[in-house]
Amino acid sequence: MNDFNIVDVPGILSTPVATYDGDGNQIADDGEWHRQGAETQYVLAEFLVAKGMVVDRTAIDRSPTLTIKFSTLTPEGQAFAREAVHKWLVTMDRPTAKINNSGLEKRWQKFKAKTD
Repeated sequence: MNDFNIVDVPGILSTPVATYDGDGNQIADDGEWHRQGAETQYVLAEFLVAKGMVVDRTAIDRSPTLTIKFSTLTPEGQAFAREAVHKWLVTMDRPTAKINNSGLEKRWQKFKAKTD
């Protein structure tokens, strides 16, 4: 398997965003999509590190250059990422979603119950 970024703040911040009004006219981007996307990535990174799933990292710097490669996850971290991270990210796309780690924690508890 090729390596990839499981956390990719630069990728989020460089994604072009276009917003349109009801008449189909493009309106100025207020940066909210990028802010929410970066915050989601920071929450994920902090969760992975807090649970000891990232090799050789004990803290996260909330910087626009933050990346975490899949290959730097522990075997348990890789298994958790395969099972739960995409599902959690999908829930973060909902308009009513609060960006926090509660959904990750629920998925972690379910994952641990299956693997212990």
